[in-house]
Amino acid sequence: MRSPRPNKIATQLGNDIIFFKDGDTNEPIGIEILSYRPGDDRISGISLELGQQNLVKT
Repeated sequence: MRSPRPNKIATQLGNDIIFFKDGDTNEPIGIEILSYRPGDDRISGISLELGQQNLVKT
């Protein structure tokens, strides 16, 4: 488990869905869904485009 990030940014995506990312690196941290209930179809409707990081240092 990672320690809390000091510069976390939360963005409301709508329908009580919140997206969290690191404010320094723009790395996705997580998604929070408020008030989920069985049969809720919001999860299948989430679409996010995440950038790919260059993991090779030159």
